[in-house]
Amino acid sequence: MTNVLDQWRGYPMPGEGRLVRRLSEVVPSAMAKLGLAQRFRESVLQDHWSEVMGEFVAAHTRPVGLQRNILTVEVDHSAWLHEMTLFHKKAMLGNLQKRFADLGIRDLRFRLRG
Repeated sequence: MTNVLDQWRGYPMPGEGRLVRRLSEVVPSAMAKLGLAQRFRESVLQDHWSEVMGEFVAAHTRPVGLQRNILTVEVDHSAWLHEMTLFHKKAMLGNLQKRFADLGIRDLRFRLRG
């Protein structure tokens, strides 16, 4: 095949004949080396936040970061901060751990958006 392409172009391409690998083999390892794998999983969590939390809760909350397996969630009002911390934290954590087990979320921290 290379010979046909060389004839069509009129000259050989440097580096042709190198090992060709599928993107599905290359991308995950490149993302891991660049530290992007964790960020990608976090973005998936953000994309599915309303699905996991429900529309009503998602309208007042948003995940903002994951450090040392603690997910920080911003809330839009102090009443929501109180409500989430006292009454919904355990259920939210369970839902997140079930749906996003690969993130290793072990706790939630709520903070007021501001």
